[in-house]
Amino acid sequence: MLLATTGVGSARTSQDIEIEGITEPYLEIEIAAAEMGLLKGIQVAEGDTVKKGQVVALLDDSVLQAALDIARSAMNSRARRESAEAECELRSRTLEKLRELRARNHATQQELERAELQLRVAEGNLLAVIEEQEVRQLEYEKILAQLRQRQIVSPIDGVVTRVFRDQGEFVPLSDPEIMTVVQLDSLLVVFSVPAPVCDRLELRQSATVQFTLSQTTVSGEIEYISPIVDPQSGTKRVRVRLSNHDKDLPCGASCRLILD
Repeated sequence: MLLATTGVGSARTSQDIEIEGITEPYLEIEIAAAEMGLLKGIQVAEGDTVKKGQVVALLDDSVLQAALDIARSAMNSRARRESAEAECELRSRTLEKLRELRARNHATQQELERAELQLRVAEGNLLAVIEEQEVRQLEYEKILAQLRQRQIVSPIDGVVTRVFRDQGEFVPLSDPEIMTVVQLDSLLVVFSVPAPVCDRLELRQSATVQFTLSQTTVSGEIEYISPIVDPQSGTKRVRVRLSNHDKDLPCGASCRLILD
């Protein structure tokens, strides 16, 4: 709604434009599970404050934990590599001795070539073992990534407003939402501003917002002006951000954008 008011005193000009709106959370996110599974636990409750990256829920991961133990054991196994390294060292020493003997004509060229071939085979076996260990390392990291997907984390700093599921409940891919988190350290107000008035507004411009109930006036920042005019109302959407670090501004409250 657009109101034109006559102001008295220094607080208002003679003809202010007031546009009504409602404060909203700056962000409202439905946190969902990336995979289906049984909910192992809910770590937070409605009304709790959460940090970005905080684990808010867990899916059952017992099978993956067992697979991780197996992958860790295989990755840390050193027996085959040590055996292959010892074989390479033995073949290398044998080749060096045969080269010395060949230099004194105490070994044949055939024996020397056989020793060189045996060393190349031993080096190939060692390389295969090293590559196999690298694959095992990748398998281990893959399982770690899968375990992280079983942890449901908050993508923002905010407050939990709704929890949709209980511990032990199955979460399907068709309905993966777990809870709602809102960001309240900033508030958002969307106003429908007449198109001619929008022509005088700029992004990052300071905007005066007054709360209807308390008559409190705060300064916000215009962060978006729609390039499209609504053909029915002749208005554009203007988004104003209000800083709310102290959480003293109410969310869901009626307010007015005051423009000269």
